[in-house]
This record gives sequence, structure tokens and C-alpha cells, in this order.
Amino acid sequence: MKQRIVWADNAKAIGIFLVVLGHLNFNAGDVHLSQFIFSFHMPLFFILSGFFTPSGSIRPQEYVKKSVKAVVVPYLFFMVLTWPWYAMLVWLNRATYGIVGFAEVIQRTVLGILVPYNNDIHSDWSIMTNGALWFLLGLFWVKCLYSFTRKWKIWAIVLLSVVFLIVAVALKSNGLDALPWFLHTLFLAYPFFMIGVVLKSTGTLTSLNNRTIWQKMTVTVVCLVLCYLVSEINGRMSIGSITFGKNILLCMTTGILGSIGILSLSQSLIQSKFLSVVGGGYNYDIGYAWAANPDNRPTIGEDIWNRTSCTIVGGIDRDNFYRVDMYSYYSVVR
Repeated sequence: MKQRIVWADNAKAIGIFLVVLGHLNFNAGDVHLSQFIFSFHMPLFFILSGFFTPSGSIRPQEYVKKSVKAVVVPYLFFMVLTWPWYAMLVWLNRATYGIVGFAEVIQRTVLGILVPYNNDIHSDWSIMTNGALWFLLGLFWVKCLYSFTRKWKIWAIVLLSVVFLIVAVALKSNGLDALPWFLHTLFLAYPFFMIGVVLKSTGTLTSLNNRTIWQKMTVTVVCLVLCYLVSEINGRMSIGSITFGKNILLCMTTGILGSIGILSLSQSLIQSKFLSVVGGGYNYDIGYAWAANPDNRPTIGEDIWNRTSCTIVGGIDRDNFYRVDMYSYYSVVR
């Protein structure tokens, strides 16, 4: 087994818990904290993915095949595994989706696995059940593109990233933020992924890791404080729906600042068995919280339902980094 990189396990563990905390606070109506976390927690994972992407010589076709095995197969596995649970939830909330019979539930949820859209938006013929698995599809598109651009000069990669950011703005402005198979996530995720690749090739994180703990903690505090202040100005961002707040450049700024802050913090921490288990892979962490806002509860017919946020987060595959988080809203009758 390959030797674990302590700071990387720390960073993934912290990121996993931030995903849980961000969604729980978002559901509870804590706008400021969730907005702050959302501004960098997914960029952090794409930066880490880019950092740990192999840089050896391999043909694009072979790289794509490996990406299918490492990313698409787990997507299908977890989609099928969780389908019965989510299909039941869709049936219980069938009035919301305008569903008449159970056969329609099966048809639309199965099509939602094969042709998924934005997890917040459903077509008239498909419903993506486990919406949080968008990350795997987004990562797949990024890896596919990277296989063809990894030998490009840095100026060409920067130019392509700028073009992608412009495309992201155009897609959002024209309401095209729910493309099939989450292809829209490519345009905001690719720049962050390439930042991770550049951090590795330039040895920036290695250099930071060699600094004193006080220097690293200073970087952490400065970056996270600046990230919070900018996020208050820019608003909430989400790669999954290419939501970038008021300004996409501020979105990139918070994503970079927050990620560097967490990476620096991770390098300041000593090795912890707990963090290694959480960030090392083959694990699931479950968090529950009651939604605090009574006006944010779904209604079905005349029944008022309480909502519980159930978040399941997993770090999978010790040698090829990617993250799976699955969260759902389970309504129970009061």
C-alpha cells in the first residue's frame, strides 16, 4: 500500500465535514456560515483532485478509460444502490413532481440515473434521485478534458480557463445551468482542477509544508478571513449549478483563498488516526440535523411535514482521489 500523505488526508477529512456542516447550516437557514463554506468546499476537492492526478505519460484514450473505471462506475454503483430509497421519497412526494402512478416513479427515476440533470432541477421526464453524485460526473468531464490538455503550455491552460469562465457566465445568464450529465459543471470545475495541477508542478504546497507552524497558521487565518469577507460580498456559489454569486472572479477568489487556507491548516496538524480514517477512504460519515426554519418545510396535501437532513459523505479509493457525498431530505410526519 502506498504511504499516506498526512496533510492530504487531513484536508480531505476537513473538507468532508465542511460539506456536512455547510448543508446542515444551509438547511437551517444560517446563510452566512453556509455561504462561507460553499464558497470554497467544492473548489477544495477539485484542487485536490488536480493535485493528485497522475502526471505520467499516458494516451488520452487510456486516461479516459481509467477515468470511466474510477469515476463513472462508482457513480452508477451508488445511484443503483440508493435508488430504492430515493424512489420511495419521490413516491411520497409524488404530488410535488406531478406523478400519477408508481410506474411513472420508476420510469422517471431510472431515466434520472441515465440522463441526470442539475440536482435542483428536474425535467418533465426524468428525476435525478441522488443529486449529490454530480461531483463524480463533473470530475469525469474534467479528467477527460485534462487528458487532452495536460501537455499544453501554462498560458494556453490559463486562456482556456478564462474562456470557460466566460462560458459559465453565458450559460447561467441564459438559464442553461442544467445540462445533461452535468456537463455544465466542467466550465467552473476545470479552472480549479488545473490550479491543483499547477500547485503540484510548481511545488507550492511542498514549499508551504516546509514552513514553520506559525507561518502556516498565519496563512490559514489570513486566507480564511479574506475568504469570509469576500464571500459576504459575492454571495453563495455552487459548482454543481454553476452558481458563482455576483461576480465570477470573486467566486474564483474565494475558492482559491478558502482552499489554500484549509490546505495550510491541514499541513499544520499532526497525524491523527481519526482524520486519517475519515480522509483516507473507504469510510462514511453520517450527520443529521433538524431544519430550524418552520417556513422551510415541504407540504404534501394538507399535511405539514418536518424535514430531516441526512448527509452521508464518503471518501473512496485510497490511490485515486475522488469524493462521494450523498445527502437527501427525509420527511417524517409530525
